Amino acid sequence: MTRDLSSRRLAEDLPAELGCAYAPDHAAVVRWVQDEARPGDTVLIMGARDPELPRLGRAVFAALAGQGFV
Repeated sequence: MTRDLSSRRLAEDLPAELGCAYAPDHAAVVRWVQDEARPGDTVLIMGARDPELPRLGRAVFAALAGQGFV
């Protein structure tokens, strides 16, 4: 059993109709969410051992709020 699981591979393995994507860094996550999210969508951000995830979550929330989604 391998313990290697990359976020890129996970996103690639999910069905296309889910609208999932891989972003190489936090700035790319925020840009992708701004471009792709629509009212009523659920945005799921996953990560492991990343101490910056709370900051990323706040940045995504602020970006969506700036577009009037929240």
